[in-house]
Amino acid sequence: MTTYSRHSGAERLTLIIMALCEQNLVTRSQLTVHFRVAERTIFRDLKKLQEMGLIQHKEGEVYTRTPATNLIMQTGILNTFADFTDVSKLLPLNQADFWKKMPVRVEQKRVTILGPESEHSVQVDLRKHFAQLENAIVNHRCCRIYYKDKTRRINPCRLSCLQGVWYLAATESHKLKTFTLSRIDWLDVLRDTFIPDATIENLLARQNTPWWSAEQTMVTLSVASAAAPYFCRRNLLPEQQIVLTHDDGSLTLTSTIAHQNQLFPIIRYWLPHLRIIEPVTWQRVLEEEIKNVLVL
Repeated sequence: MTTYSRHSGAERLTLIIMALCEQNLVTRSQLTVHFRVAERTIFRDLKKLQEMGLIQHKEGEVYTRTPATNLIMQTGILNTFADFTDVSKLLPLNQADFWKKMPVRVEQKRVTILGPESEHSVQVDLRKHFAQLENAIVNHRCCRIYYKDKTRRINPCRLSCLQGVWYLAATESHKLKTFTLSRIDWLDVLRDTFIPDATIENLLARQNTPWWSAEQTMVTLSVASAAAPYFCRRNLLPEQQIVLTHDDGSLTLTSTIAHQNQLFPIIRYWLPHLRIIEPVTWQRVLEEEIKNVLVL
């Protein structure tokens, strides 16, 4: 444990807990030396932590952490995981006992959170590719993949999961592309390395979507009044912005799109309540796709 300079009482309490998290137990004499304070000061600190239920007196001058301390450690990890999986905004993490009550919630099924269905092969795909791709991204290693009946040489940049589907952002011939993990038939991590493109790295940092692209299209849509409450309740489209609420309850909104596949499946789901106003060519493409399906 590092020798500390003078700290306030609150700082010492925090550092004692951190020390217990690292080494499971501490002694009064050890803390006295490291904090350079009188033993009676450390005794008062330890007594406060005992009253808080965070440490327990084992024997002599030895103190150990309690299950409550373990919970603090786990809560930090779980909160980090919640941020990593982007579910923090869905959970009441400001409640101090949220994680503590989780085992009971799971057992009694009083609260359920239903996520999107994943691809059937997701675990197989992750076992085959995830570790290799993550290592290649970290170490800037070039890769060779067989994808859509074609051998490709790529520079991997980022892994992302959306709606239960894993995607890989990578450059191919200096062009940023999106690859679906489940469609990668085989993968080789090459010895060759590449220098990350700062422009692409900044683009990936700004765009929270697997449809990464330097070319963005601003799309204007009309939403019928029957569907309007759903679009007011939450953003159903990428970078959705409500521009105008009409007297009849319908909406005009905009969405910034990198690829038509981001938008068209959503519109098809909400037909006949959604329509593309601009660009007009996108509405025509969508109508043609629907006509072809109806003909079949």
